[in-house]
Amino acid sequence: MFAFKPEEPMVMIQSADPERYFDMLRITSRPNREYCLRHGIRYASVSAVLRGFYPWHACFNRILFLNQLLDLGYEGWFLHIDADAYVHDREFDLGAYLSARTQHSLILASGGSDVYWNVNDGIFFANCGHPTMREIARRWQAALDTYTPERLRGAPNFDDIPCDQALLQWVLRENPSLADEMLIESHKFINSPVASFARQVLRVAESTFAQRVRRIALDVESSLAAGGAAPESVDVLAPGLARALGVPLPGRADLDMAADDPVHLANLLRLCTEQFDAAAAGQSSSRLTPQVLRLLSAISQSLGIPRPDGGNLDAEASPQNADPEVLALLALITKRKKSANVARAAGVPIAEPDRHIAALRALVSARRDTLVEARHARSVPAAS
Repeated sequence: MFAFKPEEPMVMIQSADPERYFDMLRITSRPNREYCLRHGIRYASVSAVLRGFYPWHACFNRILFLNQLLDLGYEGWFLHIDADAYVHDREFDLGAYLSARTQHSLILASGGSDVYWNVNDGIFFANCGHPTMREIARRWQAALDTYTPERLRGAPNFDDIPCDQALLQWVLRENPSLADEMLIESHKFINSPVASFARQVLRVAESTFAQRVRRIALDVESSLAAGGAAPESVDVLAPGLARALGVPLPGRADLDMAADDPVHLANLLRLCTEQFDAAAAGQSSSRLTPQVLRLLSAISQSLGIPRPDGGNLDAEASPQNADPEVLALLALITKRKKSANVARAAGVPIAEPDRHIAALRALVSARRDTLVEARHARSVPAAS
């Protein structure tokens, strides 16, 4: 995993297989990565099956990561967090929390009962500098090493052989003294959908895997918003949404504008839905395109009037059979007149407003002539 011993006092590693849990890992890695960057924690996200052949075998990755850190001589804290788990409280000082608990070898939540060995390893904090933790890790690895390639190949289903958590529970059952210095934390703190620090949405929370992924996506976005984190990049969202709708991808210039200005982003989204509706109805879209809005924005800027607002222009362009470009140009003329009147009333000199208005009217006239010629061409029967 790491070529050299990490210098940070804490290392967080998430992992999942590159098939079934890949999307879930992409969702939860955002808040986890953001938290680690914020608090000086080394973060890594791994999408791979390191020991085994089937997607569920990725659960054994955590055992390998832990022992590799020990092999490097690492004595800090290894923070494991499953693909279905994420940090909710981005302000929580985990470093201070762990510094006050160095007497513990392993911190994790229970597996649902008070039996000492019944633990849940979906989220755990391993004190790599603690001798008991090193013993637990080595015995956990030894248990995994009993799985030959042939045995792993014959275990395509989750229940075919004991998983990572079952192996850890077996180590603790066989060696009760190893549990003496563990700390079983409350589910109010970690390992539950409502935990204060690190939340986890377990299999039992939803009836299907798809519903579980959607819930995690909504929970993560809600958590990020509540914590004031930045939203997902428009560069990622806009092309993905266009593909999901089956409409043309936005151009580079449109993405640049949408990333810099919510007004242009809103117009781009409206254009996508308009194109989708038009395609479903077998028609072409009549909404103002981002390219037209960009041109109108440049014109309004040169005239010193408020730039076009995608929502307002669309509202003006909405009457049945009206041409949106004509209505948008008429809206600019109206704005220019108002701007000139305000300037005159204030005694502010303005540069040839009538010439500017005349130029806009010429554009309106040219656009209308183009529309008339197009309608005439469609009405003329084709030559036999």
